[in-house]
Amino acid sequence: DLRRSEEGFKDVIQKYPKFLPAYIMLAKTYYYKEDLKTAYQIFEKSISLQPNVLSYVWLGKISMLQNQESQAFQFYLKAIALDYSNPLAHYEMAKYYQKIGKIEKAVYHYNYAISYENMYPEMKYDLAMLYSELKINDKARALLTSILRAPVNETMKSNIQEKLSGLEK
Repeated sequence: DLRRSEEGFKDVIQKYPKFLPAYIMLAKTYYYKEDLKTAYQIFEKSISLQPNVLSYVWLGKISMLQNQESQAFQFYLKAIALDYSNPLAHYEMAKYYQKIGKIEKAVYHYNYAISYENMYPEMKYDLAMLYSELKINDKARALLTSILRAPVNETMKSNIQEKLSGLEK
Protein backbone atom coordinates (compact mmCIF):
# COMPACT_ATOMS: atom_id res chain seq x y z
CA ASP A 1 0.00 0.00 0.00
CA LEU A 2 1.50 3.28 -1.15
CA ARG A 3 0.27 5.31 1.82
CA ARG A 4 2.09 3.04 4.29
CA SER A 5 5.19 3.05 2.10
CA GLU A 6 5.16 6.84 2.06
CA GLU A 7 4.86 7.00 5.85
CA GLY A 8 7.57 4.40 6.35
CA PHE A 9 10.09 6.08 4.07
CA LYS A 10 9.37 9.47 5.63
CA ASP A 11 10.05 7.96 9.07
CA VAL A 12 13.36 6.52 7.87
CA ILE A 13 14.37 9.89 6.37
CA GLN A 14 13.48 11.66 9.58
CA LYS A 15 15.72 9.28 11.57
CA TYR A 16 18.48 9.05 8.94
CA PRO A 17 18.38 12.23 6.85
CA LYS A 18 21.28 11.18 4.62
CA PHE A 19 20.05 7.65 3.83
CA LEU A 20 19.85 7.81 0.03
CA PRO A 21 17.79 4.62 -0.61
CA ALA A 22 14.92 5.98 1.50
CA TYR A 23 14.75 9.12 -0.66
CA ILE A 24 14.75 7.07 -3.86
CA MET A 25 12.01 4.77 -2.58
CA LEU A 26 9.93 7.69 -1.30
CA ALA A 27 10.23 9.41 -4.69
CA LYS A 28 9.17 6.19 -6.44
CA THR A 29 6.19 5.98 -4.10
CA TYR A 30 5.08 9.45 -5.19
CA TYR A 31 5.70 8.50 -8.83
CA TYR A 32 3.35 5.54 -8.50
CA LYS A 33 0.83 7.74 -6.69
CA GLU A 34 1.03 9.91 -9.83
CA ASP A 35 2.34 12.90 -7.87
CA LEU A 36 5.11 13.59 -10.36
CA LYS A 37 5.96 17.03 -9.01
CA THR A 38 6.74 15.68 -5.53
CA ALA A 39 8.56 12.66 -6.97
CA TYR A 40 10.69 14.97 -9.10
CA GLN A 41 11.58 17.16 -6.11
CA ILE A 42 12.59 14.17 -4.00
CA PHE A 43 14.71 12.67 -6.79
CA GLU A 44 16.46 16.05 -7.07
CA LYS A 45 17.03 16.02 -3.29
CA SER A 46 18.54 12.53 -3.54
CA ILE A 47 20.96 13.78 -6.19
CA SER A 48 21.96 16.67 -3.93
CA LEU A 49 22.86 14.07 -1.29
CA GLN A 50 24.77 11.94 -3.80
CA PRO A 51 24.56 11.88 -7.59
CA ASN A 52 23.17 8.47 -8.52
CA VAL A 53 22.04 6.60 -11.61
CA LEU A 54 18.58 5.66 -10.35
CA SER A 55 17.53 9.20 -9.58
CA TYR A 56 18.73 10.47 -12.94
CA VAL A 57 16.89 7.65 -14.72
CA TRP A 58 13.67 8.34 -12.84
CA LEU A 59 13.96 12.08 -13.48
CA GLY A 60 14.29 11.19 -17.14
CA LYS A 61 11.18 8.99 -16.97
CA ILE A 62 9.20 11.82 -15.39
CA SER A 63 10.48 14.26 -18.02
CA MET A 64 9.42 11.86 -20.79
CA LEU A 65 5.92 11.63 -19.31
CA GLN A 66 5.77 15.42 -19.37
CA ASN A 67 6.93 15.48 -23.04
CA GLN A 68 10.21 17.15 -22.07
CA GLU A 69 12.38 14.90 -24.22
CA SER A 70 15.46 17.13 -24.29
CA GLN A 71 15.47 17.30 -20.49
CA ALA A 72 14.99 13.53 -20.28
CA PHE A 73 17.91 13.06 -22.65
CA GLN A 74 20.16 15.12 -20.35
CA PHE A 75 19.17 13.02 -17.34
CA TYR A 76 19.85 9.78 -19.22
CA LEU A 77 23.25 11.11 -20.30
CA LYS A 78 24.10 11.88 -16.68
CA ALA A 79 22.99 8.41 -15.60
CA ILE A 80 25.10 6.72 -18.27
CA ALA A 81 28.07 8.98 -17.43
CA LEU A 82 27.89 7.81 -13.81
CA ASP A 83 27.68 4.13 -14.75
CA TYR A 84 28.02 3.23 -18.41
CA SER A 85 27.23 -0.41 -17.73
CA ASN A 86 23.85 0.29 -16.08
CA PRO A 87 21.23 -1.56 -18.14
CA LEU A 88 18.30 0.51 -16.89
CA ALA A 89 19.93 3.76 -18.05
CA HIS A 90 20.52 2.30 -21.51
CA TYR A 91 16.99 0.88 -21.62
CA GLU A 92 15.42 4.26 -20.88
CA MET A 93 17.77 5.94 -23.37
CA ALA A 94 16.64 3.41 -25.98
CA LYS A 95 12.99 4.28 -25.33
CA TYR A 96 13.88 7.97 -25.67
CA TYR A 97 15.61 7.41 -29.03
CA GLN A 98 12.73 5.27 -30.23
CA LYS A 99 10.23 7.98 -29.32
CA ILE A 100 12.12 10.65 -31.27
CA GLY A 101 12.62 8.34 -34.26
CA LYS A 102 16.36 7.67 -33.97
CA ILE A 103 15.93 3.94 -34.48
CA GLU A 104 19.59 2.96 -34.97
CA LYS A 105 20.51 4.57 -31.67
CA ALA A 106 17.48 2.98 -30.00
CA VAL A 107 18.55 -0.47 -31.22
CA TYR A 108 22.10 0.13 -29.95
CA HIS A 109 20.92 1.04 -26.45
CA TYR A 110 18.35 -1.79 -26.31
CA ASN A 111 21.06 -4.27 -27.29
CA TYR A 112 23.44 -2.81 -24.75
CA ALA A 113 20.80 -3.05 -22.02
CA ILE A 114 19.91 -6.66 -22.75
CA SER A 115 23.54 -7.71 -23.02
CA TYR A 116 24.01 -6.82 -19.36
CA GLU A 117 20.68 -7.74 -17.89
CA ASN A 118 18.50 -10.81 -18.09
CA MET A 119 16.38 -9.82 -15.10
CA TYR A 120 14.19 -7.51 -17.17
CA PRO A 121 12.46 -9.46 -19.95
CA GLU A 122 10.64 -6.20 -20.83
CA MET A 123 13.89 -4.89 -22.32
CA LYS A 124 14.12 -7.80 -24.73
CA TYR A 125 10.40 -7.61 -25.44
CA ASP A 126 10.55 -3.90 -26.34
CA LEU A 127 13.51 -4.48 -28.65
CA ALA A 128 11.70 -7.42 -30.25
CA MET A 129 8.67 -5.19 -30.89
CA LEU A 130 10.93 -2.57 -32.49
CA TYR A 131 12.48 -5.24 -34.72
CA SER A 132 8.97 -6.42 -35.60
CA GLU A 133 7.94 -2.87 -36.61
CA LEU A 134 11.07 -2.68 -38.76
CA LYS A 135 10.15 -6.06 -40.33
CA ILE A 136 13.35 -7.66 -39.02
CA ASN A 137 11.34 -10.68 -37.99
CA ASP A 138 14.20 -13.14 -37.52
CA LYS A 139 15.71 -10.97 -34.79
CA ALA A 140 12.29 -10.32 -33.25
CA ARG A 141 11.56 -14.05 -33.22
CA ALA A 142 14.95 -14.88 -31.66
CA LEU A 143 14.47 -12.38 -28.85
CA LEU A 144 10.90 -13.46 -28.12
CA THR A 145 11.95 -17.11 -28.06
CA SER A 146 14.81 -16.33 -25.67
CA ILE A 147 12.36 -14.63 -23.30
CA LEU A 148 10.19 -17.73 -23.20
CA ARG A 149 13.18 -19.75 -21.94
CA ALA A 150 13.32 -17.57 -18.81
CA PRO A 151 10.71 -17.47 -16.06
CA VAL A 152 8.06 -14.94 -17.10
CA ASN A 153 4.51 -14.32 -15.93
CA GLU A 154 1.61 -15.92 -17.78
CA THR A 155 0.40 -12.65 -19.30
CA MET A 156 3.79 -11.92 -20.85
CA LYS A 157 4.12 -15.53 -21.98
CA SER A 158 0.72 -15.32 -23.70
CA ASN A 159 1.61 -11.99 -25.35
CA ILE A 160 4.89 -13.40 -26.63
CA GLN A 161 3.29 -16.53 -28.02
CA GLU A 162 0.69 -14.40 -29.80
CA LYS A 163 3.39 -12.15 -31.28
CA LEU A 164 5.44 -15.16 -32.37
CA SER A 165 2.49 -16.67 -34.20
CA GLY A 166 1.86 -13.34 -35.97
CA LEU A 167 5.41 -12.82 -37.21
CA GLU A 168 5.94 -13.54 -40.89
CA LYS A 169 8.54 -16.17 -41.62
